[in-house]
Amino acid sequence: MVIDFLIQIALLSKRIHFFAFVFVIFSVSANSAGLSDKALSLLATKKDFRLCIESANMPMSGINDTGEFVGVIADFSKLIAEKAEKRILFVSIDTQEGLSELLKKDECDAFSSSIQPKKHHKHFRASQSYFQEPVAIVISNEHGAIEDEKHLIDKRIAIKKNTSLFNNLQDKYPALHFIPVHNAKIGMAMVSAEHVYGYIDSLTILAFQAKNNGVTGLKMTKFLDNTVQNFLLTRRDQTVLLDTLNKAILSISEIEKNNIVSLWAGINYQKKLVNNSLTLWLVSLMLTILAISVYIVASVKKQKESLQRTYKSLSEEKDQLRAKLDQKVDAEKQSIRFAEMFSHEYRTPVSIISTNLDILELKNKQKPLFIDSQLEKMRDAVAKLIVLVETALDRESLASSNLIEEKSEMDLLMLIRALKEEMLVNYPKRNLVLQTAEKSCLLLADKKLLKIMLKNLIENAFKYSHINQAVSIGLYTENKKIIVTITDQGIGIPYADIKHIFDKYHRASNTSNTTGIGLGLYLSKLIVTQHKGNISVTCPPEGGTQITIVLPQ
Repeated sequence: MVIDFLIQIALLSKRIHFFAFVFVIFSVSANSAGLSDKALSLLATKKDFRLCIESANMPMSGINDTGEFVGVIADFSKLIAEKAEKRILFVSIDTQEGLSELLKKDECDAFSSSIQPKKHHKHFRASQSYFQEPVAIVISNEHGAIEDEKHLIDKRIAIKKNTSLFNNLQDKYPALHFIPVHNAKIGMAMVSAEHVYGYIDSLTILAFQAKNNGVTGLKMTKFLDNTVQNFLLTRRDQTVLLDTLNKAILSISEIEKNNIVSLWAGINYQKKLVNNSLTLWLVSLMLTILAISVYIVASVKKQKESLQRTYKSLSEEKDQLRAKLDQKVDAEKQSIRFAEMFSHEYRTPVSIISTNLDILELKNKQKPLFIDSQLEKMRDAVAKLIVLVETALDRESLASSNLIEEKSEMDLLMLIRALKEEMLVNYPKRNLVLQTAEKSCLLLADKKLLKIMLKNLIENAFKYSHINQAVSIGLYTENKKIIVTITDQGIGIPYADIKHIFDKYHRASNTSNTTGIGLGLYLSKLIVTQHKGNISVTCPPEGGTQITIVLPQ
């Protein structure tokens, strides 16, 4: 019958407890293993069964943290001893070298080997095979299937040195280039680093390494239909012991074998005929799933660390922005306090000047001093000073505080007409033209704020255009929106300044010869935004500036 295997991912929590170096088992019945009378006679005289076993060859054999022997060979030996009603004594060795001498010197009764001696060997005899497994090779995911020996010619293949498998494969495939290494972990690492083409070992050992060391980027495939069989070797003079062991081995069920292998490698061997390519595909699938799992865990961990760094960076930026906002609020408060202080302080000297002008005008009427023109200029200068300072203070106060709208239904056309008359009184030498076909323009708005906004824009148009050039106001409705345009034929705005023209305290580069503090357009945009509208500025090719305000109706 052909022994093949299916791969099942099985993480078992089963533990086996036994004394360090000594495992004592008592069966319920001596006949459970079907022993002969001769074998029973031996049991009556010799209960101990000494097995030489490696102490550091996991998953086949090793010593755990509590000093107990564990692994596939150790567990099979305990099971065999249990069925033979023997007490097993483990004799610890470092390597398989020198095992033959230990057996000859009667320092142990048997040892496990994957080499079956010839039938008429001078010193040893082998038991029945208690465990058979495929030989596999681990290669990179990028390589294809290995069809025959020729596929491996001129390729470096790692294999554990000083083992029966190494010796067997060297004899069987003399044309292949084998690289001896200390253990499977080193061999698989060399494959990952592309120092060798592949690493050969038993499937159990390879699966154990893949399960416990998180191998990625590699796959496992069969190695040219080779298998490894494990035997117990005894001296030729221990015929009764060998018979006892064979009876016990034959009584081991497939379920018991599967339990031992699954415990250490997560692999389930089943005795059935299956398609080899399907089996190998399942092995590759297991390794692929394992590799993907490791990759996902690593990716999630990396992403988590990235998110933590991003969160920390955003938190720091938030603190910086909060600090800047606090500074800005403090600056705004200081600006308001300055405006209030300035408003109080400037009124005293202006009042003194205005009072003395009144006295001079009275004296001039009582006794002509021929200073009428000078008094008129002084009076006009004082009036302009008052308007200039009051306007600047109003703008600074509005721009430094939150505008509170008091909306009510109003007619924008009536407001513009009234403002036009007021502006012509204050600027009698200017020409202000209203262009509209509308009868009325009703909307819900804060009348006071809209008046401040329109007055700012008209005064700007007057300021930056010649006194003989007209300023026009356009008013029309379209798609339930009110559009207002204010156009002048003045100096215009440089292209580089247009994108910043509505910024607070910004002044265009061509306005250095005119007074201003850069709040008019900023305040106008603030008011329009409060009314859910928008404001834009363009400089027509023919010159001048056009401000366009769009308000919802």
